[in-house]
Amino acid sequence: MSSSTMLRDAVDATGREIAKLEGERVQAERDIAIATAVERARAEVKLRAVKSALADAHKKLDVQLGDIVKDADEHIASVKAKAKTAKGEATQRLQSAAVHLEQKRNALAAKVATLKQTPAGKEWSAIKAELDASVDELRKLQQGDAAGVT
Repeated sequence: MSSSTMLRDAVDATGREIAKLEGERVQAERDIAIATAVERARAEVKLRAVKSALADAHKKLDVQLGDIVKDADEHIASVKAKAKTAKGEATQRLQSAAVHLEQKRNALAAKVATLKQTPAGKEWSAIKAELDASVDELRKLQQGDAAGVT
């Protein structure tokens, strides 16, 4: 399994964790609104715990998304290094591949930034789906499917 696939799987797992925690946060807020004093205190404790876990999951997602972008940066650097030592037509092909990879990496980084700023919910899920598509596309390019480079 490639590192980008493992990273995407980790991001997916964290995304599911965030969605679950967001649901628990909403339920805890509802419980507080209708609770008696004792129930309210318990619900507030639960809400604090869920909010803390949600913040931790968002931090974890931030690191995972950063790792995906870093992995892309490393691959681009590798292609550029190969272009410097290549001869003839291979040099141009590698340089072109590096430019194409950078464009896809930049689009991915923009989606990562958008996802980080978007609260969990339908919009977050839509942006996450776009991010997944970008990760897949970048992974294919890294594997040489579109660039003809490995």
